[in-house]
Amino acid sequence: MNTAVRSPIAIEEFDQSYFQHETDEVYALPPACFTSEAFFQFEMNAVWKKQWFCVGRASDIPKAGDFFTFEVGDDALFAIRTREGKINVLSNVCRHRNMLLLEGAGNARRISCPLHAWVYNMEGELVSAPGLKVLRHTDYESGRFTNVFLSFNENTESSLELTYNWDQKDPYEKGQAFGHLALMVNDIHEAVDKLAHSGVRIKTPPKKMNHGQRIIAFVLDPDDYLIELIEPI
Repeated sequence: MNTAVRSPIAIEEFDQSYFQHETDEVYALPPACFTSEAFFQFEMNAVWKKQWFCVGRASDIPKAGDFFTFEVGDDALFAIRTREGKINVLSNVCRHRNMLLLEGAGNARRISCPLHAWVYNMEGELVSAPGLKVLRHTDYESGRFTNVFLSFNENTESSLELTYNWDQKDPYEKGQAFGHLALMVNDIHEAVDKLAHSGVRIKTPPKKMNHGQRIIAFVLDPDDYLIELIEPI
């Protein structure tokens, strides 16, 4: 299978870029190399995402908590020295509202979002979200799983739903745990019909829960994140 990344600009056009020694004239790269979004994405995929490159020196962050920030393409990142002495490169964006976590360079005892004070450890894991409350905790013996709804207030119209499988023997790794945004709607059938008519992708049409009586449905947002629609209690 050919997985080569192809340039949107014909290779022949690059042959015209050279330095003529006799006349000291320079023939530059095709102008599109400096203005084309397609060529920019080609460079990102062909070079930056396939090769090792230097973002800084380890000696610049000698102490635990020392960090510096940088960008690669559209990704905001930072390098930080952990308490164990290793260096991690992590996303510099809070998962809540996409706020930048750190700026410039310095030392951080903890990584705290300046917007809502969500706190991350030096492995990039969320360790606290002030104000987040457990709205409901239900154990389903028949399905052998636990269901928890979390929110920042008592308004249950929107919440974060987490599910834990009792029979999971190995520790959960990133991407294994089942979690998604849950939105309460009064008439799920009507809501799904309107969303489908607007072009929203319906992952699971309205149906009863496998281990309950409430009606639920699942839709996908433009980034393929799962959103659950659930009727009121």
